[in-house]
Amino acid sequence: MELMVLNLGFNVQDVTPLEKILATADLFVKGPRPPVDKYDLKSYIFASTALKKELYALLDNNLTTRVVELATGIEMPAEANKKPAYVLASAVMGFLIGAEFLIDPTMAIYEKASSLGHEAAAEQLYKFRIADHIHPQAWIDIALERETRISQDEIELAISYVMKDAPDIAETNFAKRLDIWKLNYYFVLKAASLWRNEHCDVKAALAFIEWMESESFFNNIAAIFTLILFSPKRYGKMIKGIESTSAKKFRDGLKNAAWDLAYIRYWAKKYKDADENSFWLLCSNDLALRRIASCIFEDPELGEAHLLHILQHYWGQNKAKQILKVYHQTWGRVASDEAARDAVLLPRFLNIDDSIAAIEGQLA
Repeated sequence: MELMVLNLGFNVQDVTPLEKILATADLFVKGPRPPVDKYDLKSYIFASTALKKELYALLDNNLTTRVVELATGIEMPAEANKKPAYVLASAVMGFLIGAEFLIDPTMAIYEKASSLGHEAAAEQLYKFRIADHIHPQAWIDIALERETRISQDEIELAISYVMKDAPDIAETNFAKRLDIWKLNYYFVLKAASLWRNEHCDVKAALAFIEWMESESFFNNIAAIFTLILFSPKRYGKMIKGIESTSAKKFRDGLKNAAWDLAYIRYWAKKYKDADENSFWLLCSNDLALRRIASCIFEDPELGEAHLLHILQHYWGQNKAKQILKVYHQTWGRVASDEAARDAVLLPRFLNIDDSIAAIEGQLA
């Protein structure tokens, strides 16, 4: 039997505490394919080095922002309400770089540009590339709180790698309105409109499903988001500011929720399109985002009972069956005549800006 020795490139004694930090916070979402333990660092290293698997990870804006800040050399905040986010961001980077993941900050950069503009986002991307070239041990030392900042020597070395290896930035307008975001903004707007008109009950949940068929687009990610939002067990701040009297807070909350769904949509497509030699993780410090994303792919052990299992958790047995019946009936009609459905959907997509404006007007 051949014995393979893995060269970790960092302190092997740090592996278990690093895995524990991430497993406790549970920041990773994976699909149904292996590995079974998504926090087993050595299994990823074996997959990337010995099996030549391509490992990818999508980071959200919460993590990316902290990573970029630390990569500029700032000291990790000591305040109890701020420090954990930097510890977790550092743990994620140490883990992913150590396992030779290719880290994708694409959606976080576009989200940043939506509020700060293209130039600020391009600068963010450059700084993230520096962060991605910092040695994993430097990140692990912050995650385990041995250090409070990344040394200037580490940063300068990373910059030298970026100057040599990094490609030019091809995107000329990070601030453009992405279709993947626009569509999810449309879904979130409708959910917020129903929330304010119907409040949180099964009637509003069913109205959203019926609206997707009659006026919009049938989308499982948006459906799961809304079904959780209207449920008795919804997560806090799924749409930040939805109860606020401040128009700006409400508007910002709507946009933020749309970005959350855009991350999930982007990751789910990457995961589905990947071949057997590729693997995608979604990394987020947002509980609701992770829970929604974890519902997208069918659990092999549950099979067709997957969605019922989800709905029972949030709604209880009776209402879950009521919702599932309408969901299946609606999807059955949508899927029965694909050609006719496509003919209906194209005009809807072409008119989506007007549809968005109409709901915005109602909410105003």
